[in-house]
Amino acid sequence: MVFSKRRISRRSLVNILRVNLRAKPVSALNDICGESVFSTSFRLTQRELVDIREAVRSQWLSRIQIVAPKSADKFAELPIDQYHELSYLIDHKAAWPKSERLLPTAVVQEMRKGPFFQSLEAAFGPFLVTNEEGLRPEEIYWRLVRPNCLEDIGPMHADAWFWELGHGVALVNTTRIKVWVALHCERGRNGFRLVRGSHHRDWPYRAESRDGYVKPKIELEERNLDIELFESSPGQAIVFNDRLLHGGASGGASTRVSFEFTMLFAKKDDTTQGNRCTRKILNPLQGRGS
Repeated sequence: MVFSKRRISRRSLVNILRVNLRAKPVSALNDICGESVFSTSFRLTQRELVDIREAVRSQWLSRIQIVAPKSADKFAELPIDQYHELSYLIDHKAAWPKSERLLPTAVVQEMRKGPFFQSLEAAFGPFLVTNEEGLRPEEIYWRLVRPNCLEDIGPMHADAWFWELGHGVALVNTTRIKVWVALHCERGRNGFRLVRGSHHRDWPYRAESRDGYVKPKIELEERNLDIELFESSPGQAIVFNDRLLHGGASGGASTRVSFEFTMLFAKKDDTTQGNRCTRKILNPLQGRGS
């Protein structure tokens, strides 16, 4: 499955994100923006887990057929969570830019109809999925993290920092909530790390160039952070405030596969005290918390 490279204009993107944003979110949204910070009570059904795994695997194999056609048959015999065993046969970093890990629109539309998304809307109210890359109407993307391979994960960060650095169109009077879901993982050994309560303060970070993009890098050593591991099982999600400090975990003996996306809501009350979900966008070169 090969992605189209057609880009959506900035004006079209803004119009897409404005659709249906006047619906008021319910209390779960206020909880994520307040003390609760994150929720681990959402998960895929077994049928959804199987179907999304199959969609990701199909896309994974199609991409390998393009970048390493001579090795494609070898990968086809391998479970995706054993990808690391053959990853030396391809240029891993060049093979998997984010644009090549965006799920096709048809897959996203089917996911939207399923129980997982229905449960999110029941808890939080209607939402859009952001499309900061401008390549899909709504963008859900997956990741491959090889075991004990630190180059496959970035530094601890808050997703809000990417928006502050100009990744995507940050609309005023909207709230962003992130969703991360494990597809293949080893409970307690790899997955998702977080710093509980970190959304309550501004953390120092700077902008730096990585992989051709301006990205944030926290100006603290990880050993100085109280990091904990979300012990996820396949199909389990964590829904969290986009100012929560978090990052990937690359332990275990198998390749971790996950997907993620950002929910976008109309901001219920622009003057709500303690709401840390929506922040003013910064100059892309400033690279600092506000």
